[in-house]
Amino acid sequence: MAAEDSAHLQAWGVHRNRPVEQWTLEQESFGDWVSRNDFQEVRFYEVSDVSRNEVEGTRMKVLCSIASTRDVGVVARYS
Repeated sequence: MAAEDSAHLQAWGVHRNRPVEQWTLEQESFGDWVSRNDFQEVRFYEVSDVSRNEVEGTRMKVLCSIASTRDVGVVARYS
């Protein structure tokens, strides 16, 4: 469920009330991205049309970030 929720959100760094840069999972960590850019704020926008591949890709990226290789392998094999 967390991957599906995350896949439907976009995070944008904002300067002078204008979104200037979008963060994606392919980039550095969220915290590093925010710190490096010194945004005035970060806004989250809902995306309604997300493909199943994007949701599954997000799920795997999250799993790979927090689980051991063995656990990721088990999930990939049996899900």
